[in-house]
Amino acid sequence: MILLAESAVLPPAALALGRVAPYIWCPGTMKPAGATMTTFDDRERSEEARFRHDQEIYFKVRNRRNKLLGLKIANDYLDLHGDEAAAYAKDVVMADFERPGDDDVVQKVRADVAAAGKSISDHMIEKYLQQFEASARASVKAE
Repeated sequence: MILLAESAVLPPAALALGRVAPYIWCPGTMKPAGATMTTFDDRERSEEARFRHDQEIYFKVRNRRNKLLGLKIANDYLDLHGDEAAAYAKDVVMADFERPGDDDVVQKVRADVAAAGKSISDHMIEKYLQQFEASARASVKAE
């Protein structure tokens, strides 16, 4: 004879058949009483945690890279310094949230430099992005 805890709820089918099984019934699932997590569940949770961590790192690196780009453009092309340069760098970071990819950042920087009466090629902006991504990744890893 199998004893169940008094708070256990049995599925209606078990009651109708007159069988009592060592299962606790929750709508939509049947799990053995006292079931432990399997290796697959552990692996799934660790993969989800790793993915979440990787996405957080990617987000930090991308934002730091865009901030460094904004500071570089502000100082070298727009003649902005101090708080003005920091505000422009924040605008560049915020521009990255408009569309996926780097096109929105490149377009913003190109338009702002053109508005200041200077020119910069897309190739140079891409070069700065690659350079700053490497340094941003190194600084994020150092944290």
